[in-house]
Amino acid sequence: MSELDELQVGAATPVSMYTRYTQDTEPKRVALNLSQAIVCFWRTKMAWPESEQRRFTANELRQYVNHYNYGTAPASADRVMRNLKKKNLINYEVVNRAKSLYVALPLEEQAVLG
Repeated sequence: MSELDELQVGAATPVSMYTRYTQDTEPKRVALNLSQAIVCFWRTKMAWPESEQRRFTANELRQYVNHYNYGTAPASADRVMRNLKKKNLINYEVVNRAKSLYVALPLEEQAVLG
């Protein structure tokens, strides 16, 4: 068995440990970074007093997120935003689905307390 074969055999080799580590942790790290960027984007929109200023498009969200998380898939921000809403960490409403237009809304009282 060559030295290269020995490095590739077994679960405890540095190559396999690194591969397993990145396969397990990289999606979680990316989702966490996306979540943080999306919450910051939502808070920025919520700082405006008028609902017109709280409107945003999916493309604006993607541009904001990609500025902080270069190289993420375009649909990732949309998916993570929906998950954050389900967890009551952000709130928004779809204004026009065809135009991918949204408006940021305040969190519901129960989500803040609960």
